Amino acid sequence: MPIRTVAIAALLCGVCGVAVAAQLAPPLPHHAPVKVSGRVINSVSSEPIRRALVQAEDQAVLTDAEGRFQFEVDAGSYVQFTARKPGFLNDDEQERNRNGQSSRRMVGGQTLIIKLTPEALIAGNVRAVDGEPLERVRIRAVYEHIVEGRKVWQSRFAAPTDEDGDFRMADLPPGNFYLVADATPDVKGLPFRLATRAGQAQGYQTTYYPDAPDQASATVMHLAAGQQKRADFLLHRVPLYDISGVVAGIPEGGGARVQVEQGGLPVHGNFAETSGKFQLNAIPAGTYTVVAHGSDANGSELYAERQITLARDVSNLQLALEPGLSIPINVQRVATRAAKPTKPGVTRSLGPDMGAGLPVLIRLLQPDRFGMPGGNYMGTVSPQKPTRFSVDNVVPGKYLVSAMENAPWYVESIRRGSVDLAREEMVVSHGEQEPIEVVLRDDSARLRGQMMREGHPVEGSALLVPDSGAGPLPIFAQGEQGRFEQTGIAPGGYSVLAFDDLDGLEYTNPEALRPYLPKAVHVTLQPNQETTLELEPIGRAE
Repeated sequence: MPIRTVAIAALLCGVCGVAVAAQLAPPLPHHAPVKVSGRVINSVSSEPIRRALVQAEDQAVLTDAEGRFQFEVDAGSYVQFTARKPGFLNDDEQERNRNGQSSRRMVGGQTLIIKLTPEALIAGNVRAVDGEPLERVRIRAVYEHIVEGRKVWQSRFAAPTDEDGDFRMADLPPGNFYLVADATPDVKGLPFRLATRAGQAQGYQTTYYPDAPDQASATVMHLAAGQQKRADFLLHRVPLYDISGVVAGIPEGGGARVQVEQGGLPVHGNFAETSGKFQLNAIPAGTYTVVAHGSDANGSELYAERQITLARDVSNLQLALEPGLSIPINVQRVATRAAKPTKPGVTRSLGPDMGAGLPVLIRLLQPDRFGMPGGNYMGTVSPQKPTRFSVDNVVPGKYLVSAMENAPWYVESIRRGSVDLAREEMVVSHGEQEPIEVVLRDDSARLRGQMMREGHPVEGSALLVPDSGAGPLPIFAQGEQGRFEQTGIAPGGYSVLAFDDLDGLEYTNPEALRPYLPKAVHVTLQPNQETTLELEPIGRAE
């Protein structure tokens, strides 16, 4: 965006921002200009932040001593406001609003408030147990955050140690962290290649703070906004070994990616040659998973993995790529409305008349994979068998399963054998796959609502927490001024909670929601019923 003065342009270098999209209300005819005022404050102390750079489209100003700013913009339009200040974090960096909503503030006479969060910092030192400082060791911060209401650990920040073994990791958001010192060779003593040939190569294995081999025995570090903490590592020397082998089953003209993982974190990676041969060097002693990924001409995933304990060089490790597993899905529709070709009250299985359209969307998430919510698989109709509905290319592991349908249909139940997938994980292993059984009904309910506070419409998000104990159904404000609507809701009893936002709330965890339930509005939704509610959002600080 163009900046109007050289002084302000200079402030853009090295600083970060938080964006707020504001709808200017009430609209005036012919886009008449209107003044919008606001304040930039510290999200922790609520103190004003002076000399923060605030931008609105092609305009930019610095806040005064009270954190105030003012713009003149066209009424009735949506304007993106950004605030930036060194030493503070923005919403993007904290990955706020993961539910697909922008940070909105309705502007109509009230002051626009933009909050910036003071950055946190971790500093420390890495040494060998003999006191020698270790240079060029990469320290990673594995950060706990919430994705779609679920807790996920993701490696997001990293810093190398200097010649004195010191590291410093700034610009950290508040929250919980694991600190990890990555596996690294010891470059002291003999030249590394000579040491390797002589069988004397030494290095340091992956170590979780303060001195743990894996996440399960590591210490979680909590950082408050603006807090500074120290974390020192003492690393133990261990022998280094090589892993070599062959990946079989690589399609003609294709390749394979080979990766060594420990506790879900990648340690070392390489690409197999066209012949399938691979070589992984200087891996510290320990227990690992060696994983190979490839793909065929149709783009379908090929996969292989082996568990190994590395106590000497491993050669001729065989990894045979196999196609991902295919899990059948049986769908039954219970129609209660008069519609052709299905008669009311008749239950039938998915048939060829469905064509290539998906009768229900099945999604699998792999929660035990470090660094992401997991392999994200969607239900597809197999092109080889058009009448077969399945989830394809699934690798062995544990999965969270969700199913979605278009209103008026809703998922009444989803099971696999004796496992209720609405409440339990699905375990996928090699061999013949039991089908996922889905029952759909068409007598769903509809919920409309309005977010209000002190007689004024406000933005917010709502959750429906079923009395049945199944996972909460999130509802996000749709339309203008805090109005929302959700269709395709299973009939039954619900506790309805409204929040200013769902950022950082593990809303799929009943224990995380328990403190808020006394403020919920309880409703019982009947089949085919439409219900309207007025909700006051709960501030997360309440």
